[in-house]
Amino acid sequence: MSSVTIGIPLYNEEEVFGSLLGRLEPVVRELKKEHSTTVLFIDDGSTDDTPKLLDSATQNHSWVNYIRFSRNFGHQVALTAILDHCTDDILITLDGDLQDPPELIPQLIQRLNAGNEVVFVYRKTRDEPLLRRLTYSSYYRLLKFFWRIPVQLDSGDYAAFSRKAYESLRDFREVHRFHRGLRSWIGFRQEGIGIERGARSAGSSKYSLWKLFNLAFDGIFAFSIFPIRFSLFCGILLFLAGFGFSFFLLASYVAGNELPTIYAVFGALTALALGVNFVFLGIIGEYVGRIYEQVKGRPQYLVERFVRKNGREIS
Repeated sequence: MSSVTIGIPLYNEEEVFGSLLGRLEPVVRELKKEHSTTVLFIDDGSTDDTPKLLDSATQNHSWVNYIRFSRNFGHQVALTAILDHCTDDILITLDGDLQDPPELIPQLIQRLNAGNEVVFVYRKTRDEPLLRRLTYSSYYRLLKFFWRIPVQLDSGDYAAFSRKAYESLRDFREVHRFHRGLRSWIGFRQEGIGIERGARSAGSSKYSLWKLFNLAFDGIFAFSIFPIRFSLFCGILLFLAGFGFSFFLLASYVAGNELPTIYAVFGALTALALGVNFVFLGIIGEYVGRIYEQVKGRPQYLVERFVRKNGREIS
């Protein structure tokens, strides 16, 4: 009998946890007919009643384990902890907001057993505001332009992994993590399953605008040096433009034409050059800052509690 871990990050999900557990129960019951199944929740430093609900779940359900972080380290780090603590044959990663249906898990495992190492879920449609849908769609196509690896368009973190695949991902120890990018990077045989993604069943998204920007930057800067190369390209273009404009002014002067006020020309060129320089310094700083965060060598997360089945705490 093969074994399955379903890993789910949680952060302040007291409003949705009951529904999540209720929908997981029949899925786990069905899986247990063929697989030893465990659900591993990662409590990412919740400040509401999520930890109490998790304590109760471990007491009442023998298939529930959970790890509580010492503070909020972020969704991508919680996914890293799932990779670190999985020892089963198959790993499923799933968000806890119920926008992605847990009822799809048996189908993911079926496609995994058909010869794939990774089966990921992508969103054919989203039940979200138009602006957010357009932003997500544009971002994934921007990644496709930047990356030199295949991009799984419109996919999230809902996926099934073989042991070979998730153990490969476990070796990646970047501080700034973008798991769906790492999943693309490892290669192996992968297959996507399209769904119509619904709205949250309760509560609100824990990804603020700032967190979404950070995640977007991680996706770009962690997998591409295109921004730096683009800055070099723009620098060459500006040099050529400045040289050409200088030649034009000289030719106009020789031809006896009236020249623009030198102060106006100098001011415009200076403003342009300064603006471009600051943008490109910011790009370089982004890469340098990521190197700084990486070389410090701090652990990516700290575990406050690890509660196994039947409420038995081991750390």
